[in-house]
Amino acid sequence: MYHIYYKLLINFSIISYKIEKVNFQFDFMAQCMLKYIFGMVFYVLKWRRSVTMNESYNELAKSLGVYLLNDEQIPLAAKCNAEAYEGYELYDILFKNHCTPAKVERLWTVSINQVKDRALIIGDGPKVNGMAIFMPPGYTTISVSSFLKAGGLKLPFNIISGLNKYQKYTADLRARHTQNKAWYLLDLAIRPSANSHDLADKMLTPVLDYIRDEGRGCFVETQEEMEIGFFEHFGFEVVETGRIPGSDSPLYGMYRYPEEYRYSDDDRKSI
Repeated sequence: MYHIYYKLLINFSIISYKIEKVNFQFDFMAQCMLKYIFGMVFYVLKWRRSVTMNESYNELAKSLGVYLLNDEQIPLAAKCNAEAYEGYELYDILFKNHCTPAKVERLWTVSINQVKDRALIIGDGPKVNGMAIFMPPGYTTISVSSFLKAGGLKLPFNIISGLNKYQKYTADLRARHTQNKAWYLLDLAIRPSANSHDLADKMLTPVLDYIRDEGRGCFVETQEEMEIGFFEHFGFEVVETGRIPGSDSPLYGMYRYPEEYRYSDDDRKSI
């Protein structure tokens, strides 16, 4: 039965998006009622996500000397992202130019809950002035149903379609260059008030060294041209430049090759 409600919700999201394009919006109370109805359906069907942070990384975090975030710090992590990405064009695109820090914070609360059972989620310390999310090899993308289970119903319906397109695009981008055999730096967020280079070095270097010693690469994408040099400092290089779906804004795919492939173009093509 789950797929029936999933399709209904997706259809509503698409309809809402198309109607919004002609500057017509659904009545606010109607959206609240639909959220209530779908929420009750998921509750009755026990279609809820109740997982905790991935504790299998505890020993790895200790050996690397990095700080592993826990469930209680998810609100701090989401707020860190909201502050770090304020004014970021991607979120204006996703929220159709109605982006606010509160919406970005809610989006990252859902996103972290989506991946916390499989991701390596680290921070600079208990106050979470900076954080990073590493997805292990084999990760592709998160389904819309998982997004809803993690709390996606708290967000506007029209973001579901745009976010789904963006995640599919970035998943295809990674697959072209890594065949999903590499680690993926899903998120790097540092509060503007913090020293970005020092915190980034503290969080990224131990994990990237571990990934290199494991014989793996690491992929990241960025929407900001000014960040290319930042990631190049950590050994990444641009492998493809595309466009964010639904816009003319650039998206840079960057890859940190496994050490043995770093200097051979022929070998890179075979990864």
